[in-house]
Amino acid sequence: MNEQDSKIMRLILKKLWIEDFHSFCNSIGGETSFYMDKILRFEADTMTMQFIYNGLLLEDFGNHEDLIPSIGFLYPDNYTKLLKCNTYEELVSCVKHIEVYKEMFDHVPDPNELLKNLQSGKATLTLEDMIFDEQVKMFMNSY
Repeated sequence: MNEQDSKIMRLILKKLWIEDFHSFCNSIGGETSFYMDKILRFEADTMTMQFIYNGLLLEDFGNHEDLIPSIGFLYPDNYTKLLKCNTYEELVSCVKHIEVYKEMFDHVPDPNELLKNLQSGKATLTLEDMIFDEQVKMFMNSY
């Protein structure tokens, strides 16, 4: 097994974990369900957005339907569109109707531009940075 295979395996396991844990939390009901639903749907969306964003740098991105969770705020309405994203603009178009995602992408450059910035040593916020900031806010609000 090479490094690429292990990354794919981790993504599949994370996808399955998110979907199963989401179902479990919803079966509990109450406040657990309320907060965990939001957290896990956000996690599923950000996993999807990061996967597609990072994949835009690849020449042959291929089929990635098996790696994207079938839950989230973007699911099911934008699921098919997300699977077909080939450009940064298409990705932003699919997620911009959710304000927090629009704000994240307002601060994150196209992945090719990000790569150039990082290579030149220019400080640039990454999508991962923006997601982390939103996760912290979400976790603080759940307590």
